[in-house]
Amino acid sequence: GARITAFELFDERVIFPLPDVAVATYSAKQSFTLDGKRHDMVVHDTTTWVKKGGTWLASAHTESAQQKDGPGG
Repeated sequence: GARITAFELFDERVIFPLPDVAVATYSAKQSFTLDGKRHDMVVHDTTTWVKKGGTWLASAHTESAQQKDGPGG
């Protein structure tokens, strides 16, 4: 299986479109080994949080890998 060897968050941002809704965006650099080979990648994530009964719950999450030959790559 895969084994994570490094993980770093950057460009973290949070907005509150409503008092009980938060949208968090961030990017992550991660390294892992799979079948004895090292892999490095950058991913971009968004998580929407909703506060219910005083507790913040993750309502939706997306993650996209940065393309090496596309925008930002």
